[in-house]
Amino acid sequence: MDPVEELFEAVAKGDVERVRKLLKSSVEVNAKNRRGYTLLHFAAFYGRVEVAELLIKNGAVVNARGYDGVTPLHVAALGGNADVAELLIRSGAEVDSRNNDGITPLHLAAARGYAGVVELLIKHGAEVDARDRKGFTPLHAAAIEGHLEVAEVLVKYGADVNARNNDGFTPLHHAASAGHSDVAEFLIRNGANVNTRESWYNSTPLHGAVLGGYVDVAELLIRHGADVNARSKDGITPLHLAAGRGYARVVELLIKYGADVDAKDDFGFTPLDVAMHEGRVEVVRVIERLRGARLREYKS
Repeated sequence: MDPVEELFEAVAKGDVERVRKLLKSSVEVNAKNRRGYTLLHFAAFYGRVEVAELLIKNGAVVNARGYDGVTPLHVAALGGNADVAELLIRSGAEVDSRNNDGITPLHLAAARGYAGVVELLIKHGAEVDARDRKGFTPLHAAAIEGHLEVAEVLVKYGADVNARNNDGFTPLHHAASAGHSDVAEFLIRNGANVNTRESWYNSTPLHGAVLGGYVDVAELLIRHGADVNARSKDGITPLHLAAGRGYARVVELLIKYGADVDAKDDFGFTPLDVAMHEGRVEVVRVIERLRGARLREYKS
């Protein structure tokens, strides 16, 4: 086996003695693989803290970058390896280093749900609201993946619950669209705007929850003040979306909370028109039944 390949293998396995032996030969401690990753990247990813310490003592570059701009600290965060992350930081790792997409170690730890690593990075100075090239913050990442504990840590350290990415989406938009009711509730309790709108379709978190068919999230949003008749681009209400998707339970919920059954979008279609066009028989029945009940109630 090639000495460099052998060394990468020894690092991955955490074989300290073998690594020490190979380093005494002619193998360069900052040797890179095809992706530009160094031995220290491997030690960080596999959580080999003793090996990482040995490599650093032998001159490994702590802030070495792969061809994608990823540093060993990125990799440690991605793997949830808090002990290696702390070693790297103590050895001079840049806490807010960014890869080619502007992603920091904190983004990665948040996306993976490693609350302990998230707190460690913040305590060592990581920017809580760091934005990647698309404008996503670590809280966006936690909301997308549904990591409540991470969201709690980020907010505890001052994360902006209403931060917008480049397309205007907030963490609540993402939590609602993915059906993460616990994260959505936490964000709302901490000041998230339930009627915020993104830039592409002018939709609210309620539109997102309805589009995914998430009854519990939709009700949560409505109970906290979401506009049940909010119109997105082309005049589409949440009821139009639910009707078109065939979500009978969501349709019933929206009407129960005052959704306008006769609302017309910019093309003149009502939710009933949309349901009929899409062949959503159950939704048609629900709308006709509840609409009839409302008419009888009005006449009486």
